[in-house]
Amino acid sequence: MTAPPRTPRAAAGMTLLETLVYIAVLAVIVNLTLVLFISGTRLSLAGSNAVDRMMGLDEIDNAFTRTVRQADAVCGGVGDHRTGPDTLVLALHPAPGEDARFAVFGRLGPGQQRLSRLIVVEKNGAYTSERFATFRPDLEAIRFDYDTADPARARCISLWLDAEDGRKQDNPSNGTTLRAAIRTIGAPRTGG
Repeated sequence: MTAPPRTPRAAAGMTLLETLVYIAVLAVIVNLTLVLFISGTRLSLAGSNAVDRMMGLDEIDNAFTRTVRQADAVCGGVGDHRTGPDTLVLALHPAPGEDARFAVFGRLGPGQQRLSRLIVVEKNGAYTSERFATFRPDLEAIRFDYDTADPARARCISLWLDAEDGRKQDNPSNGTTLRAAIRTIGAPRTGG
């Protein structure tokens, strides 16, 4: 009887130790790939949120600047809305058949975290809401600043916004300031 032929080491297969090393290396590679994937997803989401905030702030800038430039004057108030640090009431040029037209900027609802604009029309002593728009994004803070101590005499208005971005913002310089000047010079109006 002859002994079975010896097979070369490569044909015999892998040892248990080699299999464990292979599994460990594979686990490290899978772990690194997963970490890179999660980091990339978070970065993509953060970038998307930043773009959304920038687009929202641009939309606010366009509406705010356009409305302020069309205004005749800053108004003391209309209805329940009064001009102050958190609300701006502008007297606009009335359309034919209207007694007065106003634009109100601010957080106009209870618990509202977004800036809103309300167009109010006065006809025959009665006020009606013509248009209402709410702008994104959610805001931590809104503040209106005027170029004079008396807002009714203001010709230049600044709107300071701090958009929520999920991070704690202790530095007030992180906000965005929008400035606009009233184009026409007219007598300040007061609303009811």
